[in-house]
Amino acid sequence: MHYHQATSDLDLGTIIAKRDLRYSDPESGSRAVQVLLGTPQELSLGREWCCPWRIIGIGDEKVRAAYGVDAFQCLQLVMIMIGATLYARAGDETRLSWEGKPGDVGFPQQ
Repeated sequence: MHYHQATSDLDLGTIIAKRDLRYSDPESGSRAVQVLLGTPQELSLGREWCCPWRIIGIGDEKVRAAYGVDAFQCLQLVMIMIGATLYARAGDETRLSWEGKPGDVGFPQQ
């Protein structure tokens, strides 16, 4: 089962959740980062689901997806994937902030 994929033909679809973050870099200053979550989509008659997501403002901005056996599983996995991707791209978790709290983006780190 695939848990992560970036492809040009993957569609974010209807956005069901959005989170605005800040990224602070001592050299280039502060900028907005946005996390977008699309609606879970059934792929093969109930046998596989995907939940598309996209991060804008840090790293590439490709649409990716978490895959699972049902909508709940792909929603659980997408939260982990978003957190891991944000922290990996930031390099230093204290550079990211949500609601003014450095190091906290509201997503699991692993």
